[in-house]
Amino acid sequence: MTDLDALSDEELNELRTKADAIAKRRADAMIDFDALSDDELNKLRAKADAAAKRRADKARKTVIEKITELAQRHAIDLPALAKRVSAEPNRKSGPARYRDPENDFNTWTGKGRRPKWLTDHLGDGKTLEQLAIPYSATAPGTATASVTTS
Repeated sequence: MTDLDALSDEELNELRTKADAIAKRRADAMIDFDALSDDELNKLRAKADAAAKRRADKARKTVIEKITELAQRHAIDLPALAKRVSAEPNRKSGPARYRDPENDFNTWTGKGRRPKWLTDHLGDGKTLEQLAIPYSATAPGTATASVTTS
């Protein structure tokens, strides 16, 4: 912290100028979105999207540089590692075994953490058996009919 009493008039004026500039930038950053037209909002969104993309690209570049540096330091062949990782089979969670009766697109395989919709229904007194998908069901809202002949 600077002791303001110890500063010269020139130094104080310089500090005031910097503080005023910061305050002006902050005031300029305040935007009344409701006062903007649709066209102005779309232009602002495009600028924000472009700025976010530039920031993400810069961060991605930094991460790639760090990964490359670590790989070189530890004598790891990145192309070989990439092939090895891409050759590993994808682990699929399997078919859905339970379905939310209020939203056919909410499903759970029975593996991993229970989703909120499931715990809510169980908390309301329903059982897993009541939420189970019939074996013949294939997609949300559809089922295949089994035909038996005698």
